[in-house]
Amino acid sequence: SSPRSEANRHSQAQPSPWLQPLAAMKRKSRLCGFCQRADCNPEVLGQFCRQDGLCVHENCLYHASRLNQRGADEEGFYGFLFPDIQEELKRVAQKGQALRSALHYFCCPLCRDMVTFQKEMFRLGIKIPDRLVDAAWEENGAFADHYQRHSSCDSSPCLCPVGREVAEENGPWRLLLCHSCGSCGTHQRCSNLGEDVDSWECRDCSNTGTGEGCSWGAGHKVQRAM
Repeated sequence: SSPRSEANRHSQAQPSPWLQPLAAMKRKSRLCGFCQRADCNPEVLGQFCRQDGLCVHENCLYHASRLNQRGADEEGFYGFLFPDIQEELKRVAQKGQALRSALHYFCCPLCRDMVTFQKEMFRLGIKIPDRLVDAAWEENGAFADHYQRHSSCDSSPCLCPVGREVAEENGPWRLLLCHSCGSCGTHQRCSNLGEDVDSWECRDCSNTGTGEGCSWGAGHKVQRAM
């Protein structure tokens, strides 16, 4: 194969390092805000509800500690109103931060106040463990998810008979990652891409203009999702 094709394959296999945190954030944006899973098994988790930036499982709503159905069945998600869901997600996030930071590091993320902030957290029923160890983000591998490479086709539907995880170097099941975020992928055939397409941009990035100011270089053909 030509040096140019080798370089293209290498660029697809190794997204730019500065894109990796963005890819991690986009992966998390497709997870349930409560259980942090993307599973869509209605028999176990119920329906996966997505609207206005909220992503939650039906059964996670029913099992949330301080979440009540204050609306009619057709309001929000099954009667759970969006503002109430956001408040509960905020409380869950504060609880998780308290567990990670512990008593000696847990403080307001804006003003860094610790005493008043912790008193308010105790009032809200959030337990803050007292342990004389480093905060969770100081541990080895704390940011490992930022360096995970996306490796599946996200097209709907995926046309590959073997499955979304197939990633060949050439041919119809060649896997291309979004050139702007690196967190979405597509098979060449699933997005009806030509053999000469070197790079691809997902629908989210093409809609927001993430790659609008990028220079792809001479002869570099980019296909954007429609």
